[in-house]
Amino acid sequence: MKTSPSQINLDTSPKEILKMVAKSRERKGKGKSTLAILNKAIDVIHDYIVNLYFERAHVYQLVYMAERDKPRGGNKAVMRKALSSMEKYLSETDNYIVSSNLTRWTSRLNRYYGRVADYKGKFLDAIKFYQVAIRYSRRDPEYVNDSCPRWLE
Repeated sequence: MKTSPSQINLDTSPKEILKMVAKSRERKGKGKSTLAILNKAIDVIHDYIVNLYFERAHVYQLVYMAERDKPRGGNKAVMRKALSSMEKYLSETDNYIVSSNLTRWTSRLNRYYGRVADYKGKFLDAIKFYQVAIRYSRRDPEYVNDSCPRWLE
């Protein structure tokens, strides 16, 4: 088993990460490399948590869209509740991102805020959010890791 930070990503199991840390930690003079593994693991765990936060908001976005797309516009109360929940979970996501200094997620967060503003009919606010999203899109993990051009959405 390798003990390199580059081997750690969202597909690496927590058990594997802990084994890597233990193996590196027990090798004499490997304190720096052990810390590098730990720092990379913590970064990956942050990304995992941010993705879970976004998924929670996304579920409510899908509820909103499904209701909106029903004949005659669907149930407005269900749409309001879904949008309110989406906003609530985006706020929690925002707090986590800011408190953990995870600026690489700024673009994605602003895209979601732009969608909320769109759904509310606040199009000038939506434009502002989308402009911030575009400005930070090259820092988004999907662009950095997979070259997925998020500014085209």
